[in-house]
Amino acid sequence: MKKGYRNFRTHILITNALVWKTNKLAINWYKYYRSNRTVSTFDNMKWKISVMTILLAGFYSCNTKSSSQDGEAKAVKQNRLKIVNSSDIDIEVLRPYSLVDDQAEKIVVVAANDSIELDEILGVYEIYDGDNKIIFCYDQGAAKVRYKEGIIEVSGSKCHDDYLAYEQFRKSSLEKNVNGIRREIEALSGGLSDNKKEIDSLSALEMTAYKIYQNEITDYAIKMPKNPAFYYSSLRWIGDEHLPGLQTAVDEFAKQYAGTDLLIEMENKLERLTNIALGSKVEEFKGKGLNGDTILSKHIESKYLMIDLWASWCRPCRLEANHLNQLRQTYNTSDFEILGVSIDRDQEAWENAVKLDNREFPQIFDGGNYAGDLAQRFSVSAVPSNFILDENRTIIARNVYGAELDALLDSLITQ
Repeated sequence: MKKGYRNFRTHILITNALVWKTNKLAINWYKYYRSNRTVSTFDNMKWKISVMTILLAGFYSCNTKSSSQDGEAKAVKQNRLKIVNSSDIDIEVLRPYSLVDDQAEKIVVVAANDSIELDEILGVYEIYDGDNKIIFCYDQGAAKVRYKEGIIEVSGSKCHDDYLAYEQFRKSSLEKNVNGIRREIEALSGGLSDNKKEIDSLSALEMTAYKIYQNEITDYAIKMPKNPAFYYSSLRWIGDEHLPGLQTAVDEFAKQYAGTDLLIEMENKLERLTNIALGSKVEEFKGKGLNGDTILSKHIESKYLMIDLWASWCRPCRLEANHLNQLRQTYNTSDFEILGVSIDRDQEAWENAVKLDNREFPQIFDGGNYAGDLAQRFSVSAVPSNFILDENRTIIARNVYGAELDALLDSLITQ
């Protein structure tokens, strides 16, 4: 009762203050207009203003509590993420701070046929239902995620719609440029050994086509709405001629999301892309070799050095090994050498692949997938990736394969 009385008394005081203020204003108006208005007319207007003020103030006093509650509800609504699990299995919901880190910590388990509301911030989330991973995007505003039997539905999140549009374009570009070649390789791989030369040729063509795909999706990303879906696209950005456009796009993102982890990661990504742009110098680095020894890049004294980033699970990488071995036999190691950098997590799988592929050139085990130190340093978003360095260890070419790589080395070494 005391609390209710205090609130009522406060509202009355506010009402009286408004009435007094309005009457004072009316008197000032009267003084100003007295030469042009009659007193009776103005007194009538003053009375009307006072009555109106009382009514408005009373309305305010009667609705202050409900208005405050509505504001509170709106604030909560803007920062709530509801996840509904309509399936018969538990699901894990993760919010990785880094898209390249697939070891993100679990943040919540939503039990089968249950739901949960989270006070969360914007970002890219992942739902795991055991083996499958489904991504969704959450921006500011109320959002609801419904999961059922491997299908995810998101409502109330504009950036998820932008993420879906990006994914549709990305998959379309991949199908148009790359997947047809991959299917040809797959068909030939089960045939006779005579197909090996054709497979090698198609493998080089696939990697060239993949560059076209990367260019297309980076161009698309630059034009995307600047929300967490744009952040998601940063996983596959490539630099060089795209750097100015990416910088402008990130600056636009910063206007709304300053200080967020998403912005920091994208700024770091841009910095790494700048550091590996054509004409940049690669500083010395080191890593773990096959025998557990340390391999230092500075100990490789060839005039030209190719850094080959690969993985045992990457089919194009494995197919390319034969061509790399041929190149090493073609040129003297004082002129050209290859330094392999594996992003494998499984060291045994890496060691077995090195032996099966007969990779005789120096090898480093980075051991962190795309989150490894060297994978991050060279901003690797896909393997294979390669860098051609000159004698000053300046990047003079990147991601060149097959006949294009042959022609490049021939022009450099035989000139």
